Amino acid sequence: MVRTALLIPADVNVKLIIRHSMRPRLKDCEYPDEVLLNTQGIEAAKKMGKGISYSIGNLYSSHIKRCQQTLQYIQEGAGIDKKIQVEQDILGEVFFNNKKDCDAFLRNHSLRETVYLLKNGIEIPGFVSIYNIVNRMLNFIFKDDSIPNTLDIYCTHDFHIALLLTTLFDDITTIEDIRMNWPEMLEGLFLYGTREDFYCLWRSKLKRIQSF
Repeated sequence: MVRTALLIPADVNVKLIIRHSMRPRLKDCEYPDEVLLNTQGIEAAKKMGKGISYSIGNLYSSHIKRCQQTLQYIQEGAGIDKKIQVEQDILGEVFFNNKKDCDAFLRNHSLRETVYLLKNGIEIPGFVSIYNIVNRMLNFIFKDDSIPNTLDIYCTHDFHIALLLTTLFDDITTIEDIRMNWPEMLEGLFLYGTREDFYCLWRSKLKRIQSF
């Protein structure tokens, strides 16, 4: 991410959509939403905060506690204390319209397979279309005033970022592409520009998006 950030023009407003920091494995966990950051995740978030050279602006988090923790420790590392705005809908539950059907599908399919099916226009019970998911996320991300030389951070989950990536980047098409581009913990996608004309940066790849 450091190399990718160096490609951003000076003095622009930057939106960083980031996955939460490190946590224990969720496998066989009865209540995965309640899993918090581990020591490695806490220290990594603090280190990230220390390395941010931009002024930190708006902070938005999923309703899941580990996302809020990530932003809290980024702030601690940066030496600031700002309000974290919790957004359950867009940064948490934006992808489904029926949680029961959604959960039933995910018990038998991986997140990567689910992204692949949505990317290819396959209707899945319980899920919103990928276009509507990404459109709603972009509307939310660009809704605030864009203050130059400021970094706005949106802390969410790997699935949400993967949906953004597969929609915004034309070269992410196959299951293998999705696997190779799956966001690691504390990894994110940079956006800058306006809602109607913006650039996205991911692992040193730059893409311009107009009129999505």
